[in-house]
Parts: sequence; structure tokens; C-alpha cells
Amino acid sequence: MIYNISGQPIDEVWNYYGSPLSQAYDLNGNQLLEHDPYLQNRLLIFEDDFSSNTLNPENWECEVGHVRGKSYEAKWPGNVAIENGVLVITENKETKTMYEEWPSYDYVTYQWITGGIFSRGRKFWVYGRFEAKMKLPPLFNGAFWFTGNSFRQLYVNQDGSAPSYSTRYSGVENINNWAACGEIDCCESWDYNQKTQPQCNLWSDEGTSISHGTFPTVLDTVNEWHIYAIEKTSTYIAAFIDGTEYHRWTYSDYTSNVVEAYVDKAISIIIGMGIGNESDTNRGITTAKMYIDWVRVYAPSGISEEVLPTSISIQDSLELPVGYRTYMNPIIMPLTTSDMTVTWESDNSNVVRVEYGGYIFAESVGETDIYAVTKNNIKSKCHVTVTAS
Repeated sequence: MIYNISGQPIDEVWNYYGSPLSQAYDLNGNQLLEHDPYLQNRLLIFEDDFSSNTLNPENWECEVGHVRGKSYEAKWPGNVAIENGVLVITENKETKTMYEEWPSYDYVTYQWITGGIFSRGRKFWVYGRFEAKMKLPPLFNGAFWFTGNSFRQLYVNQDGSAPSYSTRYSGVENINNWAACGEIDCCESWDYNQKTQPQCNLWSDEGTSISHGTFPTVLDTVNEWHIYAIEKTSTYIAAFIDGTEYHRWTYSDYTSNVVEAYVDKAISIIIGMGIGNESDTNRGITTAKMYIDWVRVYAPSGISEEVLPTSISIQDSLELPVGYRTYMNPIIMPLTTSDMTVTWESDNSNVVRVEYGGYIFAESVGETDIYAVTKNNIKSKCHVTVTAS
């Protein structure tokens, strides 16, 4: 929420294309903010403008450890902060020791520490328009991207220590490794200069790029704010900068196994930065920052009222050895549901514990039922059997 200088909320919808920006102040009346107009004739179903002092755990989780990328680089929650209503992600040349779940399964000392956030298990949608207003980092890789909600995310404790559960998965449906889970890159800055040309990318199930687009006009993406967006529909995915479409993938142009990961599949948001290539660690720069003013999601075009879930489904049964953990991927209908937030319940948390976001932990030998619950209290049940390891 933003306010005028008298402390009154500003909620008027402005023309998205070319209208002057509204000027606003924070709650204290002393921090001038520049808040962009909302997209006209579209239903806003999610917004985080980072107005709180801390990251909203209902929306985001910080990445921890060597979750992707190069062996010398890891994510750390301390490199994610909110400053004056802006999310700031920092990459530093510094050493830090954390547990590496894959491939070493041991503690590793990293030479570069960066940050990232993701909405998986907390906020996810199937179709709509996804936008972020950002300043990208100089020299490093900044990205606003998406994976299918079925992505097999690694798990490391938020303090960087080893989890007390096996890295293995057992008996789980609807879970996919990269890139079969589907990856959409709305924006990645790969040119490592002040006038970088962000690229967008779509990946096949074999981990190869289907095709990528580069914005045709050179932009100052480091010193100037720009709005990066994708529109995901049942027939295509399109990428935009500042409201101008610069690339489109139409599903009918690709084989069925490629589009399987995208059509009717929920996606989650990831925002983060890193080093693109090992040679770039020697460029002389020792720190860089990426700035995110806000993130918004609009309902698919033509939907003017909130769409509530009418059903939720998870697999009927699951068997896990004690000490194992996995992730449960819910399917919510209709696909245009405005808020797919899910909470989890367990009849006996001493046998099976379910963490926020859908992580399932087998605590002790026994049987119990767990439930996925939508915001409007529709439930789906899974019977879990925990066996001796």
C-alpha cells in the first residue's frame, strides 16, 4: 500500500502505458516513493511492494546453500534485505561455510555469497501476467524467472547447516528434476555491462534452450528502473519490458513433450543474482546489488473477479522410510484460481510433520493422514505410512 502526504491510501488505477507516475510517501510522510500505475483492465491478484521491514514468509522463502550455479558460489539469507521499501539482493566476494546437499553432501566453503528468494509452495499460479520492477546488477547475472511448482528443490536449513533428513525422495508423484519441471526465464542479464540487454529463455525437458529473445533496444538496466513481465496463457508465453512485447513462444510451434511442462502447470517465482561464468570472478569487482521495487501478478485477461478454488488434490497415499523427507505438489482447480495458497495439517505430527510450503518429513514409524487445505477450506487427504529405515 502507498499513501499521499496526508497519509491517505492511493489506490486509483492509472493507464499503464505512458501515463505520468504517481508520487507518494511512506507511512511516516517523509520518504518520497515513485509508485508505478497499475495495468488497466486487469485484475490484480498478488502484489508485494516490500513495504515491511522483513520478507513476508507467506510469499517468499530465502534460498540457502548451493542450490544452483557454480561450485564457488552459494545463496545466503543474510544477502537478502529490504531497504526503504525496496528488496535488495547483494553478492559479495567473501568466504562462508555451508552444507552442500548436492553433489558433495558435506560442508563446503564458498568464495562468493549471494542471495535469492522463491515463492514455491507459498504462492503459485497457472496462468496470468507476472511483473517485477527492477534494477539489475552490474557485471553479474540478475534474473526474474519461474519454475514449475513440481520442481525438486534441494533442502538446507536456513542457518546453512545440514538437514537431519536424507536427501533422497521416495514414492512421490508430481515431482520433476530440472528441466522437465519447466523453466521460464523472463529476464536474465548476461552481457555484464552497464547497458546490458536482458534475455528471456524457455527450456525443453532435456535441459536445452528452446529459444531465447533479446530486447531489441539497448537499455540502461543498472541505473534505471524497468518493468519486466511475462504473460502465460493456455496457448503461448510472451515476454515484455516496460509494456512492450519482445518475444513469444507459441506452444503449437513445439513438440508435445516440450510443452508438457508448461500447459496447465503451476509456476512459482524466483528472483536472484549470481556469477554467470567462472572467468567473471576475476573482473575486479567484489560486490554488486540488485534492486526489486515490487512484484505483481494479474489474473488472465478477461477475468474481472476473484476466482476461488473449487477443488484441491494430492496423491492418495505415500510410503516413506523414517528420516526421509519429500515435497507434496498440490493441484488446484480451476486453473484460473486467483490465490492458490495451501496450508498443511497432520493428524499426528510425531509420525509425519508437514512444513509450510509442502515439505513432508517422516519423523517416526507409524501411519497418519495429512491434508492440503486451500484458503477457502477445501481439503485433500493423503495417507502416509512411515516404515523403518
